[in-house]
Amino acid sequence: MPSDYHDDYQNDWGAARSQGGHEGTDIFAPDGTPISSVTAGKVVKSGWDELGGNTVLIQATQDVGPVRAGDQLYYAHMQDPSPLGPGDTVAAGDTVGNVGSTGEGPPGTLLPDGRGQHLHLGWYDDTGNRAEAASGAMNPYPLLQWLADNGGEATGGPAAPGACPPADGESPDGGSLGSPGGGGGNEGDQYGGGSSGGGDGDAVVAEAEKYMGVPYVLGGPEVCVPGESMDCTCLTTTVYRAVGGYELPDWPQALHDYGEAVDEGSIQAGDAVVYADPGDGTGGHVGIAINSTEMIHACLPCGEVVIGPIFDVPNFNGARRLV
Repeated sequence: MPSDYHDDYQNDWGAARSQGGHEGTDIFAPDGTPISSVTAGKVVKSGWDELGGNTVLIQATQDVGPVRAGDQLYYAHMQDPSPLGPGDTVAAGDTVGNVGSTGEGPPGTLLPDGRGQHLHLGWYDDTGNRAEAASGAMNPYPLLQWLADNGGEATGGPAAPGACPPADGESPDGGSLGSPGGGGGNEGDQYGGGSSGGGDGDAVVAEAEKYMGVPYVLGGPEVCVPGESMDCTCLTTTVYRAVGGYELPDWPQALHDYGEAVDEGSIQAGDAVVYADPGDGTGGHVGIAINSTEMIHACLPCGEVVIGPIFDVPNFNGARRLV
């Protein structure tokens, strides 16, 4: 995004353009304002485009926030050709070019008067699964709103929105947490305290149990080492990859795009339990239900992967059945 101009845009998706409906968002800023890469990625294409002028197309290389690995971010109308070429890699926040007003003609053409200096940001899903247009384009406006709330770029690392927040209401010493075999419960309910699922759900729980006691390390995919250091999304992505073959994003809220919704009273073993972002930009929390009332999750205040009560963690935001 153009540095310091994160708010100078509107939701103009679908607005009339000479080539048809607008497939992007225009962010207005003075000529020459640096443009930062939204996310880490690899340059796919760079050069002149008859519509976009000086452009660069970058493919994301990691799942962060609403961005999925493989998504393509298109930066257009830049002042000069980007210094980046195909195959170059960028980190989130790296400069990819400067705001300009080039395009809609042969090389060197400037946009008609009145169009102004701006970045056209396009966002594409080359799988087509999330596309909102035949070209594979998606509306960048929700992405820009998410970025505005999370520092202007989709970064990984210790403060990444994909990292799990402290689960308020949990005891750091484990005093309020459940344990295997406790509490009675229904016949066949290994953990007690509620009804269990069966079949593939039990396989999910069995896989998750392998990581009990693994140290919690906050930091998203960069520090995700199954069996050695895990945060909440590291645990869930590892388990569902092993059991269901899912490649899940490193962002709890994105799980709402997977599987089927499960209401609060129907949670069973193997369901993903999701918690909303508490407003601190950490992205929320996620665990794996072992029955209708308890889950296995990587717990920050506990310092490790533990079993705990589902409904003692605030901001419950639903459950998803993936297997």
